[in-house]
Amino acid sequence: MDFGIMGVTGPFAGSTISYDPVSDFGTDEGNNTHSTSITTMLGGSFFSDTSYYGTYIKDGKLYSGEIKSCGPVPPPEKLNGYIDALDTFRFQNGGVSDRNISTKIAAKPFNLEIVSLNEDQNGTLERSGVDIRYNIIDLDTSRYLLSQWGTFDAGSAAASKSFRVNSIHKNAAVAFQVCADFDVNSGKYTLHPYSDCDANGVCPDNDPRYDGNMQPCLRSFRSSDNFAIRPDRFVIDASSVSMPVKAGNTFSLRLEALDGAGNPATGYNESISVGSGASPTLSYADAKPACQTGSLALQPASITFADGVANVNLSYDEVGRLVTALRESASSEFASVDRDDTDFNATVDDSPFDTTQSANPVIYRSIKADVKDINFSADHFDIQNPRLRDHHQSPDVNFTYLAIDPSQNQLDPAMASKLSMDITAKNKSGAVTQNYNSACYAKAIDLNISYAINGNPPGMSNPGILSTIYYRWLDDKGNEYSDSQSFANGSPLVVKGSSSGTSLPASIFNTDHNGTAKVAVQFNFDRDYQDAVDPFTFSINDIVVRDTDGASDIGTTPATGTATYLYARTKPSQYLYDDVTSSSIKTPVMVVVYCGAANCPSVDTANGRTNEENWWLSTSHDMSTSDDGNISLTASSNGTVSPSLSIDDSDDGIDKSVTVTHTTGTLPDVVSVGFGTSTSDWLIYNPDSDSIPNTLYKVRFVGTGTWSTTGNKPGVGKVVGGDIYKKKAKRVEW
Repeated sequence: MDFGIMGVTGPFAGSTISYDPVSDFGTDEGNNTHSTSITTMLGGSFFSDTSYYGTYIKDGKLYSGEIKSCGPVPPPEKLNGYIDALDTFRFQNGGVSDRNISTKIAAKPFNLEIVSLNEDQNGTLERSGVDIRYNIIDLDTSRYLLSQWGTFDAGSAAASKSFRVNSIHKNAAVAFQVCADFDVNSGKYTLHPYSDCDANGVCPDNDPRYDGNMQPCLRSFRSSDNFAIRPDRFVIDASSVSMPVKAGNTFSLRLEALDGAGNPATGYNESISVGSGASPTLSYADAKPACQTGSLALQPASITFADGVANVNLSYDEVGRLVTALRESASSEFASVDRDDTDFNATVDDSPFDTTQSANPVIYRSIKADVKDINFSADHFDIQNPRLRDHHQSPDVNFTYLAIDPSQNQLDPAMASKLSMDITAKNKSGAVTQNYNSACYAKAIDLNISYAINGNPPGMSNPGILSTIYYRWLDDKGNEYSDSQSFANGSPLVVKGSSSGTSLPASIFNTDHNGTAKVAVQFNFDRDYQDAVDPFTFSINDIVVRDTDGASDIGTTPATGTATYLYARTKPSQYLYDDVTSSSIKTPVMVVVYCGAANCPSVDTANGRTNEENWWLSTSHDMSTSDDGNISLTASSNGTVSPSLSIDDSDDGIDKSVTVTHTTGTLPDVVSVGFGTSTSDWLIYNPDSDSIPNTLYKVRFVGTGTWSTTGNKPGVGKVVGGDIYKKKAKRVEW
């Protein structure tokens, strides 16, 4: 930014007047006057058309007196010139046409060209014997920044000078200085050796002692352009951060503005903004554009650097990989004074700052930004609405039949209790972390379930039969996996996510409900065809969730509700229907459950008694609404049976319409009825072996008066199948 030349006033305003006299400073020994060419005019006045009296420098000496003209003498103001400073690379590229000084970096050397300009300021001019003092000045504090003044010999017209300023400054310039007095009456400046100004120092403003009394003092002016000396780079030091940081928790960063030597920049005391705003800004964005960026907050909200260092506490309310950058914005950068001559370009990479000041160095006015990735995890999980329910749900009774899929030796999802729950990832304040989803940052989770079996077993009538708990997890997108674990009452169930690992996959946290997984776990226990088990209740004492980042649920999370398991089977009303004289007979078939214990939860002991000890009608069995299990029957080739049973909640567990018909063969004849392939495995029982029985019951058709004779007389012989008047011992009524 060009403020123009600030020079001394008078005939040589802005000229190269600062002179470090040589040891023989003074008038010529012979008090001679000279009419040869004069190197530099310092001041004077005309006393005649051809005579000029004044002070001048020749061959490094100061002279006063009459100067005899070699011709017409031009006005002294046309002898005036300037001293200025500019970037060396600009001088090398274009001379003095561009006299800007670009942004510099603290504690890094830089070169400036000190130039003696001609009267038109479009070129240089040698001024032999004139030495100029120079320094760097902070224009905001009027403080000189170099401990020693440098000297420029204007006889060379231009010289590249090396500088290094270790501190940072928003508004600096090159200062020039000369020791001279000024006579307000004559308008003359008289140059003095610098030692003459030791007593008086810099000329004060508006002090008559240094005007009319011609007191010598240091008179200063400065370069036409001012510039900034900024820190080299920002550094985000996250070495003390234990990652991932839990969302919503406080963490600390050390922010640094370093000079060119890698030290904190002395005097850099700027306030920090977060997100956007005045420089410097701690900007941030999630690394995945499709994922949400949460809120990064300073604690407290106002933090400033102290000599290039700021220790800040922050919190971030989301999960993710947060790309944080400490940078400047173009509207409020430290080196804003250089907007007219230095590009901004807040680069975050290692831009090639040229420490040698080559012809075309790459220097930007922005402090180089630094970027750090900080990873954030969920603070904890909230398990919402955990509820355990039986398979059969009705106003009067709830139950689940013991069942497995024997062909796969795994849980049969058609008959199981179900634990449903929402698992939600949250930050410290309890807000849902929306990025905890399968498209962004959800993790695989471990799911452990502590459960209890109450009543039977232990204490069941057939202890030791249960050995395995079968389970199947599933989510609302159809993902699932079934497995089993050896049963030990009181030991938690570790729900495996797949055959290859124990964790449930991150995909359960789908994008339909960001931050939440809707998960269900179905349960059942081992069952065989031969061993009946007393009823027992199953409850969930605690659900523990932990992801691979270490986030877990808080406290104990039991589930509401219990599940009651019953051993069920299909029971005919009779195992043998004998002496059936008609071609068809109704053979009621029922569903019964076992209970030989004193306590029979979910068993209708009031209305469900059968004539088999410990077997009770499942009076709420419902095939159509509750899908409690189907029964299909097949008959031997000599007859038919109703293929499918229909038992609903209002049927008290019995289908009384099952009909067996004899269709072919010589009477008496036996039609055998067995299970069809559509029968639910959990409704099959075989007291003799752990296998599906071949026959459920039989019907012996004898017709009307069908006799088998051994002689020639009708009616003589034995009754086929035994005495028709004898009641069969195996007949069982319900």
